[in-house]
Amino acid sequence: MIKPDWHHIDTLLLDMDGVLLDLAYDNWFWHQFFPVAFARHHRLSQDDANRQVQRLMEDNWGTLEWYSLDFWQRITGVDVVALKEQTRDRIAFRPQAQQFLAQLSSLGKRVLLTTNAHPETLRIKLETTGIDRYFDQLVSSADYGAAKEEQAFWQQLEQRQGVDAQRCFFLDDSLTVLDSARQFGVGHLYSIRQPDSARPPRAHTDPFPCVDNLLELLPWAMPCELTSGYGLPGFSKHGGSRKKPLPTDKSRLMGKDPSPADWQKWGSGLTSPGVTPPFACPFCK
Repeated sequence: MIKPDWHHIDTLLLDMDGVLLDLAYDNWFWHQFFPVAFARHHRLSQDDANRQVQRLMEDNWGTLEWYSLDFWQRITGVDVVALKEQTRDRIAFRPQAQQFLAQLSSLGKRVLLTTNAHPETLRIKLETTGIDRYFDQLVSSADYGAAKEEQAFWQQLEQRQGVDAQRCFFLDDSLTVLDSARQFGVGHLYSIRQPDSARPPRAHTDPFPCVDNLLELLPWAMPCELTSGYGLPGFSKHGGSRKKPLPTDKSRLMGKDPSPADWQKWGSGLTSPGVTPPFACPFCK
């Protein structure tokens, strides 16, 4: 995978479901749990309920209604918000997502959550995960009246958030959404190889590059972090099965915490000769 050119990026736009949170929950909810609740509510056979729900999904796919809990509650009569509340314990981060988010501030970029999630869905997921603390702004397509699949979303995002599309990095699991962003002129587009942990990884996400481990996107990612599963600065696979701090963590290497100027140099890849980034691993040289 070719890393993003962080020199030419000012703003990160990150999708939530399938990028930061495991899409396994959403797919399970809509394709397994909800049809059962729909059948029970209307006293239908499960086969009939499955067919009706599937038809509704196909008719509204890619529209703002498809993501709206109000819409689904209105046309099915099922209290979808209550079902979401009942199943929130299944909401989970994708592997390495939290570690990735925790390091984003070191890039010195603006970070926006850009999601099609309905406000009630977003509320439940924020309460469950606390993911909002990593973002400068939360953007729901419901607030713009247009889904990310539509050009109207990107027009409003540019106007309301004051972003330069060409200098935005956008990460999304939906190729349709990425294509919409490409048409608008978003400059740096990436997708996810395995948005749903319960399903096999995709063979490709052409024409967009894809990533599996989000830490690979960071300019200072070490091989030992990417393969150990720890993904935390100062921790490595070296030293056996326990998380062992490396002797070259930032405080010991520098004798002090790096300055904002240090972080800017490391985050952009402009490392001075003879200076080791704070998370460099001597075993991986």
